[in-house]
Amino acid sequence: MSPPLKYKTPQEQRYKKMIAIVKEVLSDDYWKLSIDKLLIEEDLRERTTKIKCLVQLNEKTFAIEETGKGPIHALFNGLKNNFKKSYLSFKGLSFRDFSIEGDIDHSSRDMSSEVECILSIDSDSNHHPLIYRHKDTSINRAAIAVVLNAVEYYINSERAMKLLRNWAQDARKRNRGDLYEDSTLKMSLLLEGASYSESLLLGADTYED
Repeated sequence: MSPPLKYKTPQEQRYKKMIAIVKEVLSDDYWKLSIDKLLIEEDLRERTTKIKCLVQLNEKTFAIEETGKGPIHALFNGLKNNFKKSYLSFKGLSFRDFSIEGDIDHSSRDMSSEVECILSIDSDSNHHPLIYRHKDTSINRAAIAVVLNAVEYYINSERAMKLLRNWAQDARKRNRGDLYEDSTLKMSLLLEGASYSESLLLGADTYED
């Protein structure tokens, strides 16, 4: 199980450093992933869940329809299947764990409560999963947001890795050891989250429909 809300794991501290690098490298070109509406259909006899939604990434919109063991499992697999051809680091990722914990605000007169959803994702390239959290008064909104946060990170981290690779190559050609070391250090930190070996062999950085 994931740790209680008040505790932060070493994996979460690691993720905090990694997302800071990604946002620094991409700057204003950091892409946002969002969903306006999500339809959930439960098959109680078969114990499966089907989800349907429209997803926006940067300026592109596409539909997802996927079945899984639950809405979060289905949403993660649907996003992964849509992006794995364009972002090869998704091939080594797997859904590991998902949990929900309540956080009641005792200082509030209406005793309003929030839930925090915690999602763990494994990568073939490391032994420690990355952990993502999101808090909301709605379980569904918190669950959807935590999946979107995770998938958004992997898309942008792969884009950042390609930029860093190009910067490192350029710095080496210009004999700029300081810039080369800075780029390779950031790349090594991002490699702790997923494998980018296949994607770095290709020069493409465009999303395929």
